[in-house]
Amino acid sequence: MYLKNKYLQNKCTFELMSKHGFEWLSSTTDKEHYLLEKQEKGKIFVIRVSNQQYNWRRELEKDIEKFEEYYVTKFNKGVFFQKIYFHHILVMDFEPVDEWGDLKKGTHSSPKIQQTNVHTFLDGDQSLDFSIHHDPILISAEFPNNMIDLEQMNHFFQTKIAKLHQERTNQLKQLFLQSKPVWIYPFIIVNIILFFILEMNGGSTNPKTLIQFGAKYNIAIMEGEWWRFITSMFLHIGIMHLTLNMIALYFIGALVERMYGHCRFIFIYFSAGLTGGIASFAFNPQIAAGASGAIFGLFGALLFFGLQYPKIFFKTMGWNVLFILMINIVFGLSVPQIDNGAHLGGLIGGFIASTTVMFPHLRKGSLQVIGAIALALYACGLFSFGYHYEEVQEDETLHLYVIEQQLKEDDYQTVINRSTAALLYAEDYEAELLFYRSYAYLQQELWDKALRDLEKAVSIKPNFEEAYYNLALIYEQNNQMQKAASSIEKAIDINPENEEYHDFYQKLKPE
Repeated sequence: MYLKNKYLQNKCTFELMSKHGFEWLSSTTDKEHYLLEKQEKGKIFVIRVSNQQYNWRRELEKDIEKFEEYYVTKFNKGVFFQKIYFHHILVMDFEPVDEWGDLKKGTHSSPKIQQTNVHTFLDGDQSLDFSIHHDPILISAEFPNNMIDLEQMNHFFQTKIAKLHQERTNQLKQLFLQSKPVWIYPFIIVNIILFFILEMNGGSTNPKTLIQFGAKYNIAIMEGEWWRFITSMFLHIGIMHLTLNMIALYFIGALVERMYGHCRFIFIYFSAGLTGGIASFAFNPQIAAGASGAIFGLFGALLFFGLQYPKIFFKTMGWNVLFILMINIVFGLSVPQIDNGAHLGGLIGGFIASTTVMFPHLRKGSLQVIGAIALALYACGLFSFGYHYEEVQEDETLHLYVIEQQLKEDDYQTVINRSTAALLYAEDYEAELLFYRSYAYLQQELWDKALRDLEKAVSIKPNFEEAYYNLALIYEQNNQMQKAASSIEKAIDINPENEEYHDFYQKLKPE
């Protein structure tokens, strides 16, 4: 009887693998127990196929608990909870002699086990008939005519099981070995070289240096310097920014390049970097740089892989990828300095770019065409939105920085033009914009215009000492000594330690 039971066990295991998509996980040394698994729609189905004879209920109960605990401990270490449905197929000569029917209802050894099912394939049964998640399974008990044929068929099924498992293992390895990482190394080298160039030319945290070498700078982009979307991908602000991004690029980039191949990796990387830069342009007015958008795009490529190969994804790296990604998103949303627009924009861009290129040896023409169209619409739509998003493009802080740089270069007419444009949207820094414009007017000897701006500036910001000082200078120029003295007195009240204010006040006093 043992040979027949072994034959049924092997036949059942092979049909579950070949016809119903189950994967071989493990077996005991004596091959009395096979453990199979299938993941489908967020659920995990596990089958133990056994040819062990159980004489007593307690023996069976202990084995059910042992194998369920073994699976949960060894094979189900995901970060998030997944429901597991466990099936025990028992190929036996006879049932346990004592009452055991209640075990079919399920006594679980772990809270992760949602349901336990026990199916028996007894001597004399014509077939085993049950279903797993609407998938009907029927295993017939047809045996060869003699013992020699039975033994040969038994060996045949064992060989088929091993071969099928090896083929699937090789397919899994092949998915992660499409090519060796090549491009991540020059990308890392270029980023490091440019970082040191920044440091030698004013510092990587210096806004003027960043702008000079191609950082994302909305004002310049609005004036036609669109190439900054690419150049900003290779610049980093500070050593910590560079270090974290290069570590991520080394590990995540190597994985994606192995899976997608060289050309696809480059396309995904630059598509994500570009869309990340455009998203930063659309939602972040500040000067920005870094490979973060492209790196988040690589996460998007891994998510797309998970969509195409969910079983492999969650069996290998899936939960870790989702966990790391969630941490980065939550951290980014909680820290104001982080450019979340670039991160999320790159993530989406990388995902869409992955649909466009697909994988080596996998073609889905219609989906790839849709992906290419979606990527173009996504990039163009983001840019169009950002270009017309006045709240970002007319941001006061950005204009103040530019105006300060133009004043250092004595470009007074540009200061006047830019200040005038920024004042149309000014809220928090209206007084400062008026002050800078008045200074440019003073340099052009437009006294009346400068006076109007300064008077409005101090009415908005009563503690604006520099504005009071400049007002005093204009009043003195117009021989309005009383107003000049009153203005400088207010500056002294605000900052009594400024000797320049006191000297000017003494100059205004009559002899």
